[in-house]
Amino acid sequence: MSRRSTPRIAADVHMFPLDTEALLFRESAQEFYVLNATAAVIWCFLEEGRDETGMAAQLASTLGTDLAQATVFVTSALDDWSAKGFLAQPAADAPQPAARAASAARLTPVPNSDLQGIVAERWYGLLNARVQVRFTDPAQQALVHPALAHLECASGAATDVIDVVAGDRGATVYRAGEARGTDLDATELAPLVKGELWEAALQSYDFLLGIHAGVVATPNGCILLPGPAGSGKSTLTAALVHAGLDYFSDELAILSGSGLDVTPFPLSFCVKSTGIDPLAGFFPALRELPLHLRADGRQVAYMPPPSDRIARQPDHRPVHIIVHPRFDATVTTQWRPITMAESARLLLAECLIVPKPLSIDAVQRFVAWLGRTKHAKLTFSDLPTATNSVLSHLT
Repeated sequence: MSRRSTPRIAADVHMFPLDTEALLFRESAQEFYVLNATAAVIWCFLEEGRDETGMAAQLASTLGTDLAQATVFVTSALDDWSAKGFLAQPAADAPQPAARAASAARLTPVPNSDLQGIVAERWYGLLNARVQVRFTDPAQQALVHPALAHLECASGAATDVIDVVAGDRGATVYRAGEARGTDLDATELAPLVKGELWEAALQSYDFLLGIHAGVVATPNGCILLPGPAGSGKSTLTAALVHAGLDYFSDELAILSGSGLDVTPFPLSFCVKSTGIDPLAGFFPALRELPLHLRADGRQVAYMPPPSDRIARQPDHRPVHIIVHPRFDATVTTQWRPITMAESARLLLAECLIVPKPLSIDAVQRFVAWLGRTKHAKLTFSDLPTATNSVLSHLT
């Protein structure tokens, strides 16, 4: 690398301590990056204005290591941060934003003649959205409505309209008059309509962050279960609801307000075909539900939550604990407390929905939220044992 006598932090990069580690936020790119303890120490030297040689010498003294090893740590960190745009660069070397190609995609409006064939309509409420769904075939309603029935609300002024229109080669789903899916098989309708309702609801609501997570709650607070597909979060969420906890969501934690409390987003449980057997012991009727085909090729069943366990607006609750589940059929169930920095890494690896650019104040609120929340990892092979493990840590 070229020698940097006194590297400088880019003007839009901010550091937030996470115990002995740290979170970097690059405001212009809306990017997060978690520093381990050693990298956090080097960043502090950078903030103090030390040159590269001085950083290595001070790091060697701090860690009790030799100067050569400390130099490697500093050089590697500075190279990485420079590549990520965290360090100020000469104007001539500064990366230029890539030009965005104009989108050639066009949405097809629903023909007026098709709307004359509507035979049924329903209204569903989620967050601040009231969505009217119209069908041109009773069989379409029979496939879609059971997955959304617990969200049904009185008819009235709609914030959005979804039309399901039968055709010779399959159905077309329109939202706000624009085609969202064409030539759809009957098994593809419910996933697409559910997805459009999901999007309409999020667009109707003011929130800071959405985290891909299951959410259940006691009267005192929420338990977040973030994780990627296959982690077991949906089955664990359903098992905890069966155990008596309130249901907020099996896929999205919506954080809003000054304290980043969670708002209910109670769509039906989305149970993959591979998850039916583990959950059928808790919910026997699950075996009788039809399977639907999602756009990702997975077959899923939509199981409405128990009516007496559904949390609804204006209910919102603080987060009590974040539990990162991971299903592994070969292990013994294990609960392990983790630091908020480790939890932050796992959260940021998940799908985060950021509806508008984050300010420094918003990131400070997020870091403060992490700091007042408990964090743990739960590796499990047995669903009843995992459920009891979560319940035992709620006191």
